[in-house]
Amino acid sequence: MKTIHHSPVEKVIELFVSIISGCPDVKTINNRLVPDRLAAAAWCQRQFAEQSQVSEVLHRITPETLLQLEDVFQELFARQSLSRRHSPAEWLVVDVDMTGLVVSPTSKSYEGAAFGFMQKDKGKGYKLSCPYIGDPFAEVLGGLFDPGSAHCSTKLAELLLLIEKRVGSPPGSLEAYRNRIQQWESKADTLERRSLQREQEASKAYKPQRKNLLEQRADKLHNRAKLLRDEVSQALHMANAFQSIRDRNPFRGILIRGDAGFGAIENIILLSELKYDFLLKGYSPHTAALLAKEVPSKQWLEFTPVVSVAELGPVNLPGCPYPLRVVLGKTKTAKLGVEQYFHLITTIPKRMKDARTLLRFYNARQTIEAFIKTGKNVLNFKHFRVRNFYGIQFTLVLSLLAHNFMSWARRDIFAGTPLAKIGIREFVEQAMRVPARADIHMSPLRSQIQVTLFPETNVYARSLVEAIKRKQSLQLPLPFME
Repeated sequence: MKTIHHSPVEKVIELFVSIISGCPDVKTINNRLVPDRLAAAAWCQRQFAEQSQVSEVLHRITPETLLQLEDVFQELFARQSLSRRHSPAEWLVVDVDMTGLVVSPTSKSYEGAAFGFMQKDKGKGYKLSCPYIGDPFAEVLGGLFDPGSAHCSTKLAELLLLIEKRVGSPPGSLEAYRNRIQQWESKADTLERRSLQREQEASKAYKPQRKNLLEQRADKLHNRAKLLRDEVSQALHMANAFQSIRDRNPFRGILIRGDAGFGAIENIILLSELKYDFLLKGYSPHTAALLAKEVPSKQWLEFTPVVSVAELGPVNLPGCPYPLRVVLGKTKTAKLGVEQYFHLITTIPKRMKDARTLLRFYNARQTIEAFIKTGKNVLNFKHFRVRNFYGIQFTLVLSLLAHNFMSWARRDIFAGTPLAKIGIREFVEQAMRVPARADIHMSPLRSQIQVTLFPETNVYARSLVEAIKRKQSLQLPLPFME
């Protein structure tokens, strides 16, 4: 894009400022940001652009633009993240989750939107998957954006790649993962040989009925082999990507924590072979119910008046070649005598966390659920500023960066003040909207000096001034400003 009064980067900065100031959409920029010359000056602009110019930038986002934004995200995260400084010998707990972003089911203008399961019901829209590190870091590692038909069980490998890019890799080789890929290749070879045999038998068959039957079997075997070859190709691509990252990455302890959507056996095998520690809720309640049949009543321990847990120890789950610790849980329902079962699958040894403590630790993943709720209601994930796929993805990643920016600001600039402990909602709706005015003074050298004046009675203004006085030399790196 050409520059007339504002460059494309300045318009992206304006979009970023609109997110951290709580603008729910692009049109709010005209009322909230354009008149605010003081805010524009803080971001090295004389005045912010009109909303139509910001919208034009979003309509011209390309995959190359998204890669540039990813580079900005990675650079800022590498410089500012406190989770990267966490002791490598201790677990860095990373929560993973996926949420739906709904559009009207009758709308045809949202590019790439598709029908899928959205939280509680089927709907049309998109899916956003995020890895998140909760307290005391409160940092999101990025996000994956997909059509609404995507399922979280298929996104774990990509999330793990993102996690390793941001914070490091677990110690261990990829040998087990590559061995499984070789087994798939051998199975695909077997299927192709069987398909060829059926084709040869069909060519020699005399009866038309027998010939058709053999040809159908040959086609099925060939299609199965082709699907398996595709899986092998994708797995090899992932293995090479993991190897490339791990060749230059520092090692650290990482524990993945996720809900039942990520608890499929394929994901459990993947995490085991990539040498991750993990705590996942099992995908199938039917499996939990079958396991519960073998548990005597005296083995159940009360967790709450409605929830009980039972330690099963190492269990060979169906389809999983690795024995893993399983903790079973049951929940009383409104119907008398009817109970619902769930199971937690983990590599955390019992000596570190018993059954009750493990369930309490699993429930602590509500931090990522709170982050998603804040993202939707405060950072406006669910309010799309544009309708093209890449533009929506760009805005969402920018919103994730805004979340981290505010977390870092609370830590680095406002430490020791009341602002250090406020939530993202209060930060956006109160601290980012402190009224101020600019006053121009003349220095002894007859040059103009702009002084920002804050109201003395505003608690957020007092905290801001106090932080500036105590940390005059501190400058938080600003996105896109270098």
